[in-house]
Amino acid sequence: MKNEMARATRGVSDAAPQRGVVLLVALIVLLLMGLGATALVRSVDTSTVVVGTLAFRQASFMAADLGIEAAAAALFADSNKGAPMLVDPRADAASQNYYATHANAAGWDNVYGVPLPLQTPSDARALALQFDDGAGNTITYMIERLCNADAPVIPADRSAAPSWCNMTESPAAAQISGGPPLPPSHEPLYRVTVRVDGPQRAISFVQAVLGTVPPDAAGGVVTSGQPPRHRLSWRLLGA
Repeated sequence: MKNEMARATRGVSDAAPQRGVVLLVALIVLLLMGLGATALVRSVDTSTVVVGTLAFRQASFMAADLGIEAAAAALFADSNKGAPMLVDPRADAASQNYYATHANAAGWDNVYGVPLPLQTPSDARALALQFDDGAGNTITYMIERLCNADAPVIPADRSAAPSWCNMTESPAAAQISGGPPLPPSHEPLYRVTVRVDGPQRAISFVQAVLGTVPPDAAGGVVTSGQPPRHRLSWRLLGA
């Protein structure tokens, strides 16, 4: 009887440490599962934020097109359906974020090609003209006439000329259908840079070169009534 009681006592005393070890292992497993669940939730949240930001950035590219169209309307009468809003392209117009020359000074354009007045939110807000597209995007654009203020030959009236401006030139052979050939025409080029500040700090930059070029036609013949092309190039900037 004494031997049996001794064995029973030893069995109880041996089981107690085993239950303690099992409890400790279970707690460690629960802790690891909790940490894994937290990491998973954070990963999902981060992925959601990234996807949302990319979607807002994509939408901001479409909003940037509104800035380009607004700049074209300020420059070209046929785009504005009337007189262009810019009174004199030879002079700066702060109310239209317009610069009559393109600055060549170091630091004016950053490594991405974004001009100084649009590089930071505070600089962009300092410009006179901004507008909202109704979808949470703030659009700021600026126009630069591609004329070099440091050129050796500049007309006294600062009108656009090949001696100091980048110009478009219509082909001499172009003609209105049924009429005589048109003489070559020279028109200045304009660089339009658009900054879009969207939701969730989504920022995009788009740049276009505008000018006036007769519509493409076979044999250099322009059909009467066709509007000229103004948007000559378009690109995204990587800022």
